Amino acid sequence: MSFGDAVERKIIDNQTLAYFLARTQLFLEACGINPLKLRFRQHLSNEMAHYAADCWDAEIFLRGYKWVEVAGHADRSAYDLKVHAKATKNTLEAQKALEKPIIQKVVEAAPVMKVMGKAFKRDAKVVKEHLSGLNKDDVLKLEETLKSGEAKIVAGGKEFVLLPEHVQIKKYDKKISTESYIPNVIEPSFGVGRIIYSILDNAFTYVGEGKDRRTILKLPAVIAPIKAGIFCVVSSDELQAIAEGIRKGLVEEGLMCQFDRSTTTIGRKYAKSDEIGIPYGISVDNDSKSDNKATIRDRDSWKQIRVPIEDVPDIIRNLCRLKITFAKCLEKYGEFKQ
Repeated sequence: MSFGDAVERKIIDNQTLAYFLARTQLFLEACGINPLKLRFRQHLSNEMAHYAADCWDAEIFLRGYKWVEVAGHADRSAYDLKVHAKATKNTLEAQKALEKPIIQKVVEAAPVMKVMGKAFKRDAKVVKEHLSGLNKDDVLKLEETLKSGEAKIVAGGKEFVLLPEHVQIKKYDKKISTESYIPNVIEPSFGVGRIIYSILDNAFTYVGEGKDRRTILKLPAVIAPIKAGIFCVVSSDELQAIAEGIRKGLVEEGLMCQFDRSTTTIGRKYAKSDEIGIPYGISVDNDSKSDNKATIRDRDSWKQIRVPIEDVPDIIRNLCRLKITFAKCLEKYGEFKQ
């Protein structure tokens, strides 16, 4: 079910809340969370917070823990501002200019303070506040009741008897140029520690069996701390110098990289890089001296492309910023097989 369908069917309270739920899903999936291990659970009536009109938790299925809450989304409606306004007796409303003014019929109960003051003494202010809070239907009902001679009201915990001379019912047309409303609040709350744990749990995987079994940390490139590993296929000062030039080019683009200067095999260098979640491996070989090209390896597919060294920083930057995919790079440069 889509979020839009859930709003239409009144499962989710409103579009704004659904928007934040959808943004949370996009964020978690971009962080590498498997969509099949992600769900949203609505709070039951007996666990709903007193201030919430609706509340949903984002939950992720983790090995050893099952479903774990990582984010909460509470629709607080206008609860906070209404309570604060009531306690401080201040109007906390926002106003929006209307494109075209409208004429509104106003019905209000205006207290005759000179008469009410004599009748209710200190309580006159309490009665006045009660009358100012009446809506149109309440005022009309009061008007009908007063026709019989008196009306009983409860204000400030006390009962008062209103007479026709205490209140003037006013009816008039009012030109409205602005719309007043109390803003509602959506409160998303994220557990950063749980999300990081979930990312690692989803990213940690094995490939192969027995002696060929390898550990891979499949962190998405957009969040991987180290964006690329740089390797020399064979150890030589000339290749080291070429690799150092690539490293500087990546650093200038603001990309964190790791230059493995060890003399171990290229396969072992790739394996170590995969274990710590580096998404791309850049290697130079003896052919790089003549063709001025380097090989870029994708951690997840193990496929490679051969590209001009001068293009490497742009390619890695665009891959990490999700402007291009490695599949598009394969289409452009072709798969390189040694």
